Amino acid sequence: MLSIRQKFTVLAAVSLLASQAFASPITIEKQGSFAVGGTVKTSVGQYTPVPEAIKGKSSNPFWDVYNASIAAGGQTLHGDHASVFYQIPVNAKPYPLVFLHGYGQSARTWQTTPDGREGFDTIFFTQRLPDLFDRPTKTRASRAKHGRRQLACRA
Repeated sequence: MLSIRQKFTVLAAVSLLASQAFASPITIEKQGSFAVGGTVKTSVGQYTPVPEAIKGKSSNPFWDVYNASIAAGGQTLHGDHASVFYQIPVNAKPYPLVFLHGYGQSARTWQTTPDGREGFDTIFFTQRLPDLFDRPTKTRASRAKHGRRQLACRA
């Protein structure tokens, strides 16, 4: 025979599972992504999609093409911008909830849990709220064009 506490636990678990099984789907009115801010650095030279150094070769390994393109110049480095992913639910509330991840993390931190459960973005989206973004020079955004996180671009 189950105790009252055990019956309550079973009832709570069944109710939770049933509510998830019959939950209405999340409806997205609009979603997208964009980069904002940042700067562009262009190296000296003229950009050409097929540098002279690799023309006429039957095979062009990636690094040969990359190095020839860098040597030819005219390449651009886009850096120091933020990367934004957004979803607007149907009947959205007027103000978004903006997620800012912690040190060394990305917006992915809010999307799920290590064991596969829904993340805060989904939970709050059902309440018609979220936006996710990565800060400048972090993860899906770019890298810094100066300092210790600098990308190489010959100027």
